[in-house]
Amino acid sequence: MCGIFGYFDRRGASLAPDTIAAMGQAIRHRGPDDRGIFSAPGIALGNQRLSIIDIAGGHQPFVSDDGQIVVVQNGEIFNHIELAAELAQRGYPCRSHSDTEVLLRLYEAEGIGFLSKLNGMFAIAIYDAREQALYLARDRIGVKPLYLADNGATLAFGSEIKALLPAALVPRALDETALHHYLAFNYVPAPHTMYRGVRHLMPGHVMRIDARATTVRRWWDLASVQPLHGRAEGEWIEEFNAIIDDAVRLRLRCDVPFGAFLSGGVDSSTVVGLMARHMDEPVKTFCIGFDDPRYDESAFAQVAASRFGTRHQMEKVAPDMLALWPLATWHCDQPHGDISFLPTYKVSQMAAREVKVVLTGDGADELFAGYDKYQAFFARADVGGLSDAAFQRAYFDSISLFAPAARQQLYRPAAAARLAACDSFEVARPWLAEVAHQDRINQALYLDMQLLLSGNNLVKPDRMGMAVSLEARTPFLDYRMMEFAFRMPGQLKLREGVTKYLYKKAVQPLIGEQLAYRRKQMFTVPVGEWLRGEKRAFCAERLERLAGFDTPIDPDRTRALLAEHCAGADRTRELRSLISLTYWLETC
Repeated sequence: MCGIFGYFDRRGASLAPDTIAAMGQAIRHRGPDDRGIFSAPGIALGNQRLSIIDIAGGHQPFVSDDGQIVVVQNGEIFNHIELAAELAQRGYPCRSHSDTEVLLRLYEAEGIGFLSKLNGMFAIAIYDAREQALYLARDRIGVKPLYLADNGATLAFGSEIKALLPAALVPRALDETALHHYLAFNYVPAPHTMYRGVRHLMPGHVMRIDARATTVRRWWDLASVQPLHGRAEGEWIEEFNAIIDDAVRLRLRCDVPFGAFLSGGVDSSTVVGLMARHMDEPVKTFCIGFDDPRYDESAFAQVAASRFGTRHQMEKVAPDMLALWPLATWHCDQPHGDISFLPTYKVSQMAAREVKVVLTGDGADELFAGYDKYQAFFARADVGGLSDAAFQRAYFDSISLFAPAARQQLYRPAAAARLAACDSFEVARPWLAEVAHQDRINQALYLDMQLLLSGNNLVKPDRMGMAVSLEARTPFLDYRMMEFAFRMPGQLKLREGVTKYLYKKAVQPLIGEQLAYRRKQMFTVPVGEWLRGEKRAFCAERLERLAGFDTPIDPDRTRALLAEHCAGADRTRELRSLISLTYWLETC
C-alpha cells in the first residue's frame, strides 16, 4: 500500500525537482516509510511507501536491468507468489519478494496485457523508455484511486488530487458540472472531480500516453458477465463459500501485523470467521461503540469475537465527531455527504495503533443486495409494470439526493440557467445500458457497483485508512467474487423482502443464525437530530459560509432547507451534503 505520483511531458520538458518532491510530500500519509523517485527528461514516477510486503526489498520504483522500464504501484497484488513462480519458469525470475517487482517482470514478459492476470487492488504507472510512453492502469472496480490532470502538454497523475496540485497544470477552480452531479449523488461520480481539469482514470481501464496520442481502453468489463439460470441453490452456496474462503486466504499475505474491522454484521463476521480458519493465532479485531443503542453495534461485534476467539478491542467513542469533518474532507479531496466517514476514521485510528493492515467487508452489500433501499424500492407495487426506461429512471430517482427541480431551486438564477440542460441521469444511463441483459435487481446493483462503490464506499476505507497509514483489504471485491455475483440471478439476492438471501444461507453455518439474520444497522451518527437541536446554530453558521464563495448555490435556499428540517421535514442528507461542501471549499 502506497501513494504514487508523477508526470509525463509530451515535449520532453521537465518539472522542477522541488515540484516533484512536493507532489510526494502531499501524500506522505499514504506511505510514510519510504519515498522513491525516478526522473528523466520529461518524465517522473514517484512512490510514497507503506511497507507491507518484503519490507527490506520492496523499495520503489522498480527498474529493469537495462534501465528502460520503470514501475511504481499503489496497492497489493495478492496472487504475486503464484505469478512469481510462473515467471521464474519462463525465464523472468524475481530477485525480491515484492509484488511490485512481479509487475515489472510481467511487463517485460508480456507487455501491458498482463493486467488480466492480477488478483489485487492497484493503481500502476509504468514508463517504457523504448516506446517513450507512460502506462497508467487501475484495478477492476476502483479500490485504489488514480487522478489525472492534463493541460495538453503535460499530464500529471497521483493517488490523491492533492498530489497533482503542486504541478499547477490546471487552475484550482470549481467544476460546476461536478457540483451539479454531487448534489444528485451525494458524492462526485467518476470520472468527474470537483476540480475543473482533474479527472479520475476509470476502474478497469488503462491509459497510454506518448508524444503523439493518449489512448484509453477498458481491460476488464463486469458487464460482459452473463447470468446463469437453472442452477440449484446448493451449487451457488458451494461456489460462494469456496471463492470467499480463498479470497480471504490470499489477503492474509502480509509481512506486518494485521487484523480486521468487526462490526458484528454479516460481512465483517464472515471475513473474520474465515480469517480464524486460516490463522494459527487469534485474529486482531477492532470496533467502536456508541452510547446510543440505535447506532451501537458493539454487542454484536462481541458475539462474533467470542465465536471466533479473536483478540478483540472495542472503544466507546463520543458520537459527536463533527470536529473531524474538515480533516476527513481534506483527506478525501472532495466533499462527501456520507457522515460515516467520521466513525471510519475513528476505527481506523484505533486499529493503526496495533496493525498496518485490516480486512473489511466492503463491497458485499452492492454485490448481494444488502441495503434496505433495495428492499424498499423493489417492494413498490409499480416497479414490476414499468418499462425498461421508466424502471431505470425510477431507480435513479430513488437514489438521488436533490431531485432535478430541487437542484434548480437551490441555484442562483444565472447558475440555474447554465445548468438547466445538465441531467445527472446521463451519468447513470450508460452503465444501465451495459447490463440490459441482466434482471432488474442486478441492473440496480451494477449501477451501484460502478458509481456508489467506487465513488463513495471505497473512498471511505481508502482515505480514512490512509489518513492514519492503514491499508484496508476487501475480500468480497476479489474479481472472482464480482464475476460470480453477476452470474447469480437477482432473485437469489433479494427474495421476499430478505436481503442477501442466498449469501446469508451460505454463511449461516459459519457465523450462526443470530449474526446472519440480524437487522442491518448503518455505521453512522444521529446528525439529523442534532441539526434540529444542539447543532442547529452550527448548521446555520456553516451554511452561511457558502455565501462567501463563488458557487452556484443561493444562500436563501440553504436557509430555507434548514428551516424546513427544523419544522419536521427530513432534510438531513441534503444539509450534510452542503455542510461537507463548505468544508471542501475551505480546506481543499
